[in-house]
Amino acid sequence: MIIGKRADPSWRRLRGIWVVGIYLVFVLGVSAFFYPIWTAQTVPFWFWQIHMWLPSWV
Repeated sequence: MIIGKRADPSWRRLRGIWVVGIYLVFVLGVSAFFYPIWTAQTVPFWFWQIHMWLPSWV
């Protein structure tokens, strides 16, 4: 388990909570970044271009 049990030392549990929190912030950030593309909104060409990270995505 990443977060650990309540009986684990507090430093270990705190580290697990930080790891999970950072991961969730990263996932939410990437989701917000790609949301306009995923929902087929009309976006400017430069905005679409910064989302195409790999040549095979075009």
